[in-house]
Parts: sequence; C-alpha cells; structure tokens
Amino acid sequence: MLLPRGRRHVSVTMCDRLMNRLPGQALLVVLAFACFAGCSRENPGRPSDHSYRTIWVAPEGGGDFTNIQAALDSAAPGDTIILSAGTYRGPGNRDLRFQGKALTLRSASRDPQDCILDCEGTEADPHRGFILEDLATGNALLEGVTIMRGHAGDQREASGGGIHCANSTLTIRGCILQECSADRGGGLSCIGSFPTLHGCTFHGNAAREGGAVYAEVAVPLFRNCTFYGNSATEHGASAYAGPYANICLRCSIIALSAGSKAIYGEACSPWCEGYATITSCDLFGNEEGDWAGRIDDLGNYQLDPQFCDPVAGDFRLSSSSALIDSLSDCEGVGAWPIGCEAPPPSPHTDDPRLPRP
Repeated sequence: MLLPRGRRHVSVTMCDRLMNRLPGQALLVVLAFACFAGCSRENPGRPSDHSYRTIWVAPEGGGDFTNIQAALDSAAPGDTIILSAGTYRGPGNRDLRFQGKALTLRSASRDPQDCILDCEGTEADPHRGFILEDLATGNALLEGVTIMRGHAGDQREASGGGIHCANSTLTIRGCILQECSADRGGGLSCIGSFPTLHGCTFHGNAAREGGAVYAEVAVPLFRNCTFYGNSATEHGASAYAGPYANICLRCSIIALSAGSKAIYGEACSPWCEGYATITSCDLFGNEEGDWAGRIDDLGNYQLDPQFCDPVAGDFRLSSSSALIDSLSDCEGVGAWPIGCEAPPPSPHTDDPRLPRP
C-alpha cells in the first residue's frame, strides 16, 4: 500500500521554519548547516595533510590498549582506532568520549555482531555507550559496533541511553543500538547536532519520548536504517522530533513500534515545532499507528517487510518481500541484505558516497 505524498520542498521549508522562529544566537548556530543541507548531506572526508596513526584495542591484550577510552585519549584528530572482536564491558569501555577529536573508531571486521559494547547500565547505575560532544568538522566516524544495555538514568529529560550526541556533526555507520533506555531517546539523542546514520539498526530501545531517537535543535539523517520493536510511553516509539528539529528518514524500515505513534513531530507552539521528513520508507505493524504531529510524507509504504528471524535479531528481508520491488528508488531498504538462505551476515555498511579509512 502506497501512502499519499505530502509536502515536497524539504530544505526550503525547514530553512523558513528556522528563519522565522529561532531567535538570535540560536539561529546562527543552526542555520549554518540546516538551512542549506536540509535532509541532504555530504561528508567532507578526511584531511590529507597529516600522517595518521592506526591504534588497536584488544581487551585481552596484544593491542596498543586494552580499553577504548585509553585509545581515545591517546589518539589525535584524523587517527583510526580499531577494536578487536569481542565484548567490551566496564570502566574505559562505556561512557566513551571522543574529546572533540575528529577521528575514526570502528570494529576490525566492520561487523557490529563481532564487536559488542555492553554498557551494563541500569536506572540506579546509569552508563551510556558514547557521549559525543563538540565534534564540529563532520570528519568523525563511528562504525561497526553494537551498543547494548545503555541507560541514561532516571532523571526526567535524561537523554541518549546508547549514544548522546551534542553540538556535533559526524557519521555513524553499520551500528546496532539495542535494549537501551532513557527518558528521551532510548537509543540515541541528538541535541544541536547533525549526524548522518547509515545502515544502522535500532532494536528494543525504550523511553518516555523517542524510544529509539530523540532530536532537539537538530537535523539527523537516517539512511537505510531498520527500527524494530522500539517503544515509548508518551510519544514517538521510534523517533521524536522535538523543538526546532527535523528528523530525516530515507529508505528505512520502521516496524512493530509499541506504546505510542511510531514517529512524532512536536507541535508545542509556533515557535518550537519539530518535524519528521519521511521519504521512501516502510512503516509496518506499529501498534499505535505510524505517525502524529508535524510530518512531511514523501511517498512511503505499509508492507510487511518479512524479516527472516527478527526475534533472533536477524533483520534480513525474505527474498519474497514485496519491499524489494516496491522501493525501486532506494539502493536497498533497511539496514540488512536480502535472502534468508545463508547464515546471517552483518548489516550492510557499503556506501560509495561515504569515505572509508
């Protein structure tokens, strides 16, 4: 079933909304990116006038460091940190900070199922996976890791159980965020930020607002992502666009959300409304409906994606899925490949538009 098409001029309307409604200095902060990029995004690539290091982290020894934060502290902008396969837990492997450095952190295989950051966060003992702040250049990259059991704590408006992103522009590629919790943005919160997420999976995350994602004064772009089984008690089981935000979803799957509408655009007042722009996506089986509030609907579907084994975390599409032919304007839909016959591979992370170290 093809949903009706809605408003078209995303970048212009987003710019107009911000120009008319954001006061003073807040306008200057946001317009530099949001007005001219809207839901389009170009990665600036990595500078080439420096000799960069490759730093290895191996939790059992044999690398340059045994914990991730020590490697982040040692790295310089432009360096690449590679994580050996395994499960990372405890101090030095959670609440991780890039310290404002534009660098690459990725798993050795780029397969998030091989590299797991288990935050072991609880309401009483909160821990996130990453706290990404003041990454302004757009050259930072996080790739190929699973972040699970992050918790932002029990305070109202505590945000980003898996990743809290503030005042940053970066790329997150081929990652899985699962079973993370917060008051806002169980998996990811974006505050004053413009991240690009490609080939990422949000599974089983929970919050009061924005079970998987919460955005405020931000324009996050989600391309070829899969959202499954996320929940929110009030609004936005998968995504919540808060004040001055535009959440952009392209060629993604939003399925089986629970507790509230899957996607919510806040309409708090004429001065602070949030929007979600949904283009060529599939919205299926969302318990309380697909969306509410301020939404730009640019040609979407309501089809059973026919996941291979979602209970086991296998979000590949069956070769008989109607999505394969329906979304012909997408280079794949969702974060996972097609076909249930072979052993489950990792989410696809190849994208010729994004640089690889």
